[in-house]
Amino acid sequence: DAEVGYKFNKNHSVKAGIFKTPVGMDFNTSGKKLDITKRGMEKSLVLERTTGIMLSGRKLGGFGYDVFYGDPSSRSSVVGTGTSIRGDSNTTAFRISYDMGKSLHFEVSSGSSEMTKGAGIDDYDVTDFAVRWKSGPWMAKFEHIKGSNLMGAKGNDQTVWYVHGTYKLSPKIDLVARHYDGEYDPAVGTKTDLTNTFIGATFYLGSTRTNGRLQVNFVSTGGDDLGSLTPFGGSGGYKDDAILVQYQASF
Repeated sequence: DAEVGYKFNKNHSVKAGIFKTPVGMDFNTSGKKLDITKRGMEKSLVLERTTGIMLSGRKLGGFGYDVFYGDPSSRSSVVGTGTSIRGDSNTTAFRISYDMGKSLHFEVSSGSSEMTKGAGIDDYDVTDFAVRWKSGPWMAKFEHIKGSNLMGAKGNDQTVWYVHGTYKLSPKIDLVARHYDGEYDPAVGTKTDLTNTFIGATFYLGSTRTNGRLQVNFVSTGGDDLGSLTPFGGSGGYKDDAILVQYQASF
């Protein structure tokens, strides 16, 4: 990321440069604060980073907003390359959020990355809804994201949702569980689905919760996997069971 910004007052600001577009709750969470070892199936549908300008507002009676305008999101795995051949394609995105203290957070966002038009080609569109709740040692999250016209192919759509739970067993140990469900619905062909279920723990071995932590996750897969006659045709996700181990240092 590389950005420069200006804060008009305590509520409104603007920034320009290369940074994440404001679509996706987990995608816009810092890597050092992720609940699992890596971002999951929802990341394949976001608009990723690109160059642009964003106007933001916070603490507006609990509400917040972000409005983004910039270059095509060609780094996204579902936005086709060559989107700016004619030099007139752009990405637009917005997000509205609401916070009830630190216990409850809602957000809804939407975005579009323009594609160079042609037969059967359309812009990639995405919408996202997410909620996070915290109480005592418990934390729960839900996120639903839908992408339309993957790689510019009109009618090729994918939906991903997850439900997540964290329980603080002790100041040094968190237990985590997350279940993903993804459905790919092509304009032509068979609808397929894929599930990823993460179960694991986070051990805080350093001086802070974001420095010196060890994460261990087991991922169980299901749905239409590589062994079926109609394998999952969408983007993202593990298609075989996996064990993920990560040690993270932050500075």
